[in-house]
Amino acid sequence: MLQRDRRLTIRILSDELDIPQESVRKIVTPDLRKRCSRFVPHHLTEEQKRQRIECCGDFIDMEDENAQLVKTMVMEMKPGVSNMTGDETPDYGVVWTLIPQTEKNFILKIQG
Repeated sequence: MLQRDRRLTIRILSDELDIPQESVRKIVTPDLRKRCSRFVPHHLTEEQKRQRIECCGDFIDMEDENAQLVKTMVMEMKPGVSNMTGDETPDYGVVWTLIPQTEKNFILKIQG
């Protein structure tokens, strides 16, 4: 199932396979993990480029005025709720990916 759609959640897999979520987690997570992947357009119009530069400049100016700005900016993300619309939809910005072997060994070493 994950090979067909890497955006599936543990909850969806559990419901479709009719097995407990904890069992799905134990099966899936040793070799896979969730990784955020947002669509970022690579071909921007000149207007879009100008807007991005202007927006970044505004953030830099705000940070200069308030050194705590970055620390006070908190974004709450609820699983299964789209930030843009508030609709109950899966978070399609997160996909399952294989853990590289070196990183997997490091994680196992830390876990003891």
